[in-house]
This record gives sequence, C-alpha cells and structure tokens, in this order.
Amino acid sequence: MKNDDFEGAKRLVLKAQKLFPELENIAQLLTVCNVHHCAKLKFNGSEMDWYGILQLDRSANMSSIKKQYRKLALLLHPDKNKFAGAEAAFKLIGEANAVLADQTKRSLYDMKTLSKTPHPSNTASTNAGLSKSSQYDTKPAPKLARRIPPAPMQAEQKVLNMIQNLHQSRLL
Repeated sequence: MKNDDFEGAKRLVLKAQKLFPELENIAQLLTVCNVHHCAKLKFNGSEMDWYGILQLDRSANMSSIKKQYRKLALLLHPDKNKFAGAEAAFKLIGEANAVLADQTKRSLYDMKTLSKTPHPSNTASTNAGLSKSSQYDTKPAPKLARRIPPAPMQAEQKVLNMIQNLHQSRLL
C-alpha cells in the first residue's frame, strides 16, 4: 500500500477475508483500499469523485450522507486505524463530506459533474459490502497506463505479513 497499489492490496485483503473471516480489522484495511481507489478515479482527470469516496449514489439524501460519513470516519480515524493510508483516507472522506453535506457545494459539484462520469472501474465491487448500490456502469475497466511500474510482489508480501501478524496476535 505504500507503493499506492491499493487495488492490488484490496484483492489480497478480499482473499484474506475469505480465508480467515474471523480476522479483526480486515474491514478497516478494506475501507482504506476502497477510499484510495475511488480517490484515484477522476472526472475528466481533475474533479474528485466525492460520491465514490463516500461510497454513495448520487441520489443519496443528507441523512444517508451523514450516516455513511460517520460509519467511514469510525473505521478510518487515525487513533483507531493504524494501517498505511488510513490518515489520508480519513482526510479524503472529510473533504467529501464537506462538499456533499453542504447543499450549495453539492449542487455546484453535481452541475460540474452531471454530464461526466468517472472511470468505469468504480463499480459496486469497490464498495465491498459497505454500500449496496452504485450509480456507475458495470462494464469492465480498461487497462490503465501506469506512470511507475508497480511492485506487486512487494505490496502483496506486505499485506500478507500484516494479515499474518493480525492472525497471530489474535491467537495469542
């Protein structure tokens, strides 16, 4: 995750969740990955997908925005979540809440992004159980060009080590 390979880390976390469903803090790690993945998806390369970061539909009302923000804030708060990227994810959901909870800012944001759609890889699978709905197409994502070649083995090994440490600490 330190190499910004949150998509690869997310795949590993989902595998670990299937293998060891009793692992503690797996939801926190998965939430960090989801928020950072959505943060990389931009409208026309510049505008953040605030709905995706909070894992909401565009049709979400104010109470569901508030509820989802609180849920994510509890999972991502730096005092409770020590995973790499948790603090940055916490700041991102705060920014998303600031835009979407203010009716004026939300209206301006919706007008700017209404005709545009973010990258199609932001589907319901990104939400991994945190939200049941998605406003995006479920077409497969095209391959993205990467600026820096990822080091998947390094990222996978780090996530596996974290999962093993969590599993061992729970056994002790």
